[in-house]
Amino acid sequence: MLPVTIGIRTILTRFCRLLIVITIESWLLSGYLNFSPRKSVEYAAVINLLAEIIGIMSFFIIKAVIPGFVHKDFIVYIMVGETPQFSLTLLLITMVYFLLYLAIKMNGFALYKFLCEIPPQKDKPEPKKSQSPLIFSMNQETQIIIRSLVRAHTISYVCIIALTVLQANEVS
Repeated sequence: MLPVTIGIRTILTRFCRLLIVITIESWLLSGYLNFSPRKSVEYAAVINLLAEIIGIMSFFIIKAVIPGFVHKDFIVYIMVGETPQFSLTLLLITMVYFLLYLAIKMNGFALYKFLCEIPPQKDKPEPKKSQSPLIFSMNQETQIIIRSLVRAHTISYVCIIALTVLQANEVS
């Protein structure tokens, strides 16, 4: 294939995957978190665009660090979406990207929610909160949000992997 063809195919593949993921995750976030359809699409679009941008930047960092024998499988899998022979390397790459994107989406969701839903300033000073002895104590709303994001990300990621495998079988 010509480099231009590979570039266009990569861009279109990533764009189609992004549209599929936004659709699936917005539908699931709407159902799990009882958001309006518009709000769930906003959240899904913002966190997935952020994850995609950081994923592309991490691609170049990871590409520079990985050993040579993994290099080709990594580039073909991430850029073009074709799966070479199933290997432990491919499984490791998939797991790392799954966890990386999940972490980015969780932090992106929290950041977007914080930036969009800043409460108005009050004239009264806030009372001091008692410090909890548990560092990782979360309220129920946070737990529901985390569970919903993990479910939505897992389901969309499984769908994308299934589509990648179907695409690879169609090509070969």
